[in-house]
Amino acid sequence: MKEPQQRRLGEVPGEERTGDPSDEHIELRDFRPEDERRIVETLAAAFPHGWHGNAFWRWKHVQRPGFKPSEVTTVISGEEMVACFHGATLPLKLEPGLIVDVSFDGDFAVMPGRRGKNIPLRAHDLMDRRLLEAGVTLRGGFTSKILNERFYSKFGYRFVPTSTLHFRKIIGLRPLKQKIEALGERILERGKVRETLARRPMVINLQIETLPAFHVAMTAEAFTAKPGTLDKAEMSIQAPYAVIVSLTMGRWKFVRSVISSLLSFRLRARGLLRMSGQLLALARAFIRKD
Repeated sequence: MKEPQQRRLGEVPGEERTGDPSDEHIELRDFRPEDERRIVETLAAAFPHGWHGNAFWRWKHVQRPGFKPSEVTTVISGEEMVACFHGATLPLKLEPGLIVDVSFDGDFAVMPGRRGKNIPLRAHDLMDRRLLEAGVTLRGGFTSKILNERFYSKFGYRFVPTSTLHFRKIIGLRPLKQKIEALGERILERGKVRETLARRPMVINLQIETLPAFHVAMTAEAFTAKPGTLDKAEMSIQAPYAVIVSLTMGRWKFVRSVISSLLSFRLRARGLLRMSGQLLALARAFIRKD
């Protein structure tokens, strides 16, 4: 972590300016939609094991809530993209009542033939100036102690020992739809569940914090999720985002999340009593061996 600061190029210990005149002709600019292909190509060329493709990049960056084009800096030399740098400004709760904006540095890449020319320093200082103007007080990222000492400490970062236990990211309906359909496949492996749903299919309207409203149709053939709600739905559920995330973190994490949400009135279900018999039948069918 570090505080954004202003400095002139070459003021970082251990970082020397090169005399390569080509450095004077690079342009640092904000992301433009037509840059996507070249950004992914730059990342693929710079990362030892390649990159995951355009769809992954969009999911990770431009589809993120609150994304701003200024959080992706591209470096252009003539008609060639030679580097790209990513960041995200997010609220961080340091303690009860103390929430500050923090800029997290993300994927950065410099084409192999353009390294050693102070390009990362120039992009880093551009973002520092912008963060100061925006009133962002902290800047950081995730790295190892070795990499921080070898690289990031030159920019003024200090290594803070910590550990990330879980990180889950579900944005928009598409990734959630895939998870629901995969869950349905596993549940429908139980013949008794298929028999129960064949007699009485179900439609549930869902409103999850930060996600658009959608509905899940549960039939003997498949579970499907589609945008929007249906008037004919047997149940309607409102739930906090944390409940959805806890589904991937084990049974007891999910149970605790549901109980906590119920006690705080953030989890609400309409039609639960009317459908209690059907839900009980499904639970018994799932537990019972075929």
